[in-house]
Amino acid sequence: MSLKVKNLSHIYESLSEYIKEEFISDFKCESCKKKVEISRRCTLATLPNVLILHLQRLVYNLETFENEKINSKLEFPH
Repeated sequence: MSLKVKNLSHIYESLSEYIKEEFISDFKCESCKKKVEISRRCTLATLPNVLILHLQRLVYNLETFENEKINSKLEFPH
């Protein structure tokens, strides 16, 4: 799982951001051929025995056109 860490302080916030619902407007429906608003969301039904979390610590800055490393603290539970 690839998790965002920018402006977040705890792993629970990052996981909440991962499963948060995202709304997409002007999506073209293939069956009715119209633009509609849809929602998209990732959910976790069951967890595997080994879960690998990738922390997105590199973010592309559109102003400088460079990657920036995020060095903020991200807390994990015991």
